[in-house]
Amino acid sequence: MPDGPSIEELLDIHNCTRLIVRYTHLIDLGRADELWELFAPDGVWEFPAAGLAFRGHEELRSGMAANLADRTWLARHVCTNTNVSVVDADHAEGLTYFINFRHQFDHEVDSAADLDRELAPIGPVRHVGEYVDRFVRTDAGWRIAHRRTRLAFSYRA
Repeated sequence: MPDGPSIEELLDIHNCTRLIVRYTHLIDLGRADELWELFAPDGVWEFPAAGLAFRGHEELRSGMAANLADRTWLARHVCTNTNVSVVDADHAEGLTYFINFRHQFDHEVDSAADLDRELAPIGPVRHVGEYVDRFVRTDAGWRIAHRRTRLAFSYRA
């Protein structure tokens, strides 16, 4: 029976987990201009419940920018139960549960700076779901090869 994962495997898991966390921070802070960098050049992001899918850096760049253009909302994703497994030296898979809180203001907000000035009321959770990820090692390091956002619960249901 093996003694457990190697240091290299633990570093790979850590680097993939960092992508998961970085993604939610960029989404919540409205920094769509950086999101595409988390994906492989031919990476895919899909959110079937919203009818959205983007493939490749150019679609990811423009699609995420359009999707996050409305800055009248404040959102926070809470991620938990992340499990990343290394498949081989250049591939890994992951599953992460998330809870998304969101509040719509009647004015534009800077989701980082405005927290010092204005507190959003807590309301019902917007979504509870999961990120199903495939990661690939690239020349630039680990990147998301494919992310599928699945909802288990939604305020719209």
